[in-house]
Amino acid sequence: MKNFTGKLALAAAVVALTLWLPFFTHSQAFAQEEDAPPPPPIDARPGDRPQPPNEVDLIRQLNLTPEQIKQIREIRESNADNWRQTRQRLGRARHALNEAIYADNASEADIEARAREVATAQTEFERLRALTELRIRRVLTAEQVIKLRELQADAGRRNRDQRQRDRREDPNAFQDRRRPNLPGDGGIKPKNMPPPVRPAGPRGRP
Repeated sequence: MKNFTGKLALAAAVVALTLWLPFFTHSQAFAQEEDAPPPPPIDARPGDRPQPPNEVDLIRQLNLTPEQIKQIREIRESNADNWRQTRQRLGRARHALNEAIYADNASEADIEARAREVATAQTEFERLRALTELRIRRVLTAEQVIKLRELQADAGRRNRDQRQRDRREDPNAFQDRRRPNLPGDGGIKPKNMPPPVRPAGPRGRP
């Protein structure tokens, strides 16, 4: 009985991770192993990104059959190596671009080349994502596809609402997550910047 429960939990986790692919593929942790869901960015705060529904609950909401679960697992396993390599390539390309931008001898030609590498890796990543989603879509019935899109849309709305609340509550923190840390200064952040120096007005005569 315990063995059966463990297999069900594993199958549920695989299905949830794969069906929730559109949300995981935008994670910045591209160098993680494929067998574990990539964590959110290091500087992300709770609530920044919608959490996938409970794995078993997702299977129940979509009413997946054992055969569908098996097919989805096979789709994911067949692409595991490609996913890992593509994520790592994109992660390396983005890192190289950032390094080129903030290098002491930065050149536009080098940055252009690095940016093209990022674009190429991103294109391959999106191609793999789209093909994987298409293969999964063909496993699901029309009703299941509608339900899955509803769940994804609901999570997307909650994500946007949370980000809007974050902006209203702490606009500086929202900008800080997009501002790179420059060597030697710990990151130039608006709240840490000194007040602007105002030019002195004409002095009155004694």
